[in-house]
Amino acid sequence: MFNLEERKRPRYSTDNTSNLLILLPWFHFLTPQSMVTQNNITLAERLTAPTPKFFKTLRTVVLSLAGVATAIVAAPVALPAIVTTVAGYVIAAGTVAGAVSSLPVDFDKLAKQK
Repeated sequence: MFNLEERKRPRYSTDNTSNLLILLPWFHFLTPQSMVTQNNITLAERLTAPTPKFFKTLRTVVLSLAGVATAIVAAPVALPAIVTTVAGYVIAAGTVAGAVSSLPVDFDKLAKQK
């Protein structure tokens, strides 16, 4: 019924560096220490590194929505409770999404900078 050969996953990933790290445990001494990868980037470097265009746009849109929601909550007029409740949720979701969308890194641009 099932062909087990088709369901097997490849033993090694497609990334040549990780394959060499698996095959040669001492290979990490041969790699340049300045090479920034997904596994060895710090939070400070990640926040200052270039962000992909999609996440820049997402951050702008979401933080704009959070700003509008803040204006609704702080409005001096009486608004229905559902409006202020939804605005509060939009503020919370917007700030979280804005912070998270700052974390992705465009490693191609980062490599060109260094």
